[in-house]
Order: sequence, then C-alpha cells, then structure tokens
Amino acid sequence: MEEVNRLIKFYKAKGEEIRFTITGHSLGGALALLNAYEATTSISGLPISVIPFGAPRVGNLAFKEKLDEMGVKTLRIVLKQDIVPKFPRWNAQRDVALVNKATDMLIKELRIPKIWYQLPYKGLVLNKHGRWVKPSREPEDVPSPLSVASKNELH
Repeated sequence: MEEVNRLIKFYKAKGEEIRFTITGHSLGGALALLNAYEATTSISGLPISVIPFGAPRVGNLAFKEKLDEMGVKTLRIVLKQDIVPKFPRWNAQRDVALVNKATDMLIKELRIPKIWYQLPYKGLVLNKHGRWVKPSREPEDVPSPLSVASKNELH
C-alpha cells in the first residue's frame, strides 16, 4: 500500500485523473478483492475496481455488501466448468480438526496433537455432532501413574 500511495501522489501531482483497478487469477483474484478492501479503507476518494479471474469466493454476504457500500466495482469472471470459483461452498464438509498443521495453535481448543500421522482422516473419528475428534479410549487403555504402579506390584 505504501507503493500504491506513492504512485497516487506522483500522478496526482502531474494533474492526472486516477482510477485503481486490481486484477488477479485464482488465488490472486481472491487476494485482489482483499486488496481492494484495504485500498478503499486506506485511500479515500479513489475509484477502485476489481477484476478477479477464476477466483474462489471471498468473504460472506456482509463483506460483499460492505464493498458495495464503499463503492468498489467488481467484475468477477469465471468459466462454468472451473471448480475453483465454486469454493468455498456453503455445504462443504470441512472441519478445522482435519487441517494438516505443524503448529500447536489448535491444541488447547480442540485437544488435537501438534502433528498427526497420515492415517485415514488423520486418526480422527466423526462424532454424533458431525465433528472430527480423537477417538475415545477405554479407561484401562489410558496411561496413569496408578495403572503403572499396580502392574509393577503384580511382578
């Protein structure tokens, strides 16, 4: 945005009329929409247009309405056969627990290990609420200091 601001000042100083059009393809098209939002919030009075090609959907209805309210003009170009522009879908059966990650950002919230083996569904099971969770274990399979002590007493 610093470079965009510098160019706007440069061309305004020359007396030129300025319009800002952002384009991108696929992920770049999605980023173009996000950049248009940022540009509109940080540069007042600049007409902004976005032309995403084959990009996935960005934001929700409130985001679209906010862009409309801010005056951002959007021309979304997609091919009927392309699946990328159809994502994310409202009925997609994705769960954050199935994300393959190498950080511990979900451990506390979902009690999911930092790194999983590549088992089917990462070793998780679908519970009755439709969420992917670690499978429950029988009490005798859960290690505890008491179970270790009782085994040592038997020997």
